[in-house]
Amino acid sequence: MNLGLRQKFSLLAFLAGGLFAVMSIVGYYTSFLNLSETLESEISAVVDSQGKALDSWLKSKAIAAQYTADLLGNLGDLNRMKNRELLALTTSDKDILDVTIGLKDKYLFGYQAGDFTGKIDPTVRAWYNNAREKTG
Repeated sequence: MNLGLRQKFSLLAFLAGGLFAVMSIVGYYTSFLNLSETLESEISAVVDSQGKALDSWLKSKAIAAQYTADLLGNLGDLNRMKNRELLALTTSDKDILDVTIGLKDKYLFGYQAGDFTGKIDPTVRAWYNNAREKTG
């Protein structure tokens, strides 16, 4: 096969173009994978950070609720009108909308909502029964 100079140059250009095309495809694929991995790790880091912040926030709210429950549980049968004053201790937290006390004699009082005794039976509510199961 006897090729002229123009044909050799065309063949060389064709081979070089093919080589560049393959290199471009490999480069594009590699950069796409690296970008995907980077984005995935960045998103995971943000989700992990936000999850830890949310866990901390929830734990602080749980602590406030537990302190209130312990306080009300340890006071016994004080004058029930004092409950509003006691519940006010925990309502300074802007994230707590209302604090409610429900007793086995069907007394139900909320700091914001007021007295619901006789209107709503707390003893049939899941939150009441869950608390009773845990504390007896």
